[in-house]
Amino acid sequence: MASKLRLFLLFFSCCILTAKLCAFQFSDQKVLDYIIGEGDIIKVEFTSPRFLSQTLTVDNKGYVKLSMLGKIKVSNKTLKQLSTELETLYSKSLKKADIEVALVKSYKSEQMVQNSDFQNKLDTIKEFYFSRDYQNALKETKSLLDLIKAVNDRDNQVRDIPKNDLEFLEVKTRLTKKETMKFFDISGKLRNNVNTRFNWIKVRISFYDADNKVESVKDHYIVKDKPIYQTQIIPFEIKGVAPVSAERAELELYDYLIDTGDNENQTKKGQ
Repeated sequence: MASKLRLFLLFFSCCILTAKLCAFQFSDQKVLDYIIGEGDIIKVEFTSPRFLSQTLTVDNKGYVKLSMLGKIKVSNKTLKQLSTELETLYSKSLKKADIEVALVKSYKSEQMVQNSDFQNKLDTIKEFYFSRDYQNALKETKSLLDLIKAVNDRDNQVRDIPKNDLEFLEVKTRLTKKETMKFFDISGKLRNNVNTRFNWIKVRISFYDADNKVESVKDHYIVKDKPIYQTQIIPFEIKGVAPVSAERAELELYDYLIDTGDNENQTKKGQ
């Protein structure tokens, strides 16, 4: 009798384990089949090379800006489809491209939560107001305004930023070899074409070998805390050590902040 009971318990445990594994596989497949939409935050993770990994917000036209590739459309594609597509595109420039695209945050789900929070706060404010509890009504009103500001900031992240808001001019790239080392010197100008202040502007330099494959990258700030204003043009020069095998270098805008005048509430863009 004890032997039969042990066999039954073993069989029951195996059934539970199998069910959990199936559920996990289904859940994993369901995530891979998620269709990317405007406003979603996705992570493009490179197993190799890791330095190209980025976390990106899909803009209101369905595009993201990827290092080395520029702006590409990602909306209406599954995470799995985009992973495969990016591996194909990056394999033209990289010696090896192992890429996995993951969903960080769904914009539609986020909006549903925001709408629910908004309604709940309105109801709470009404309750305090009609009960003549004005102090708590004002407190909840401030909380509601904070929520509206947060929603507005998030919507601004989704807003499409035209490609030429910040524009490079007269860029010159030089690679020089001295004994066993190679050095790079990149100079030019950066112009702000819009009525928005930008600071903490980061550029990425990609070094390519003779086979036109990326050997390595370097990131550099050409603008830090002091913002660049509308129509302003600033010169820049970046110098450093390049890979010995580098045959050419390319410069691209990688990241920046929109300066709001409030250091705690600056809006991050780019990447």
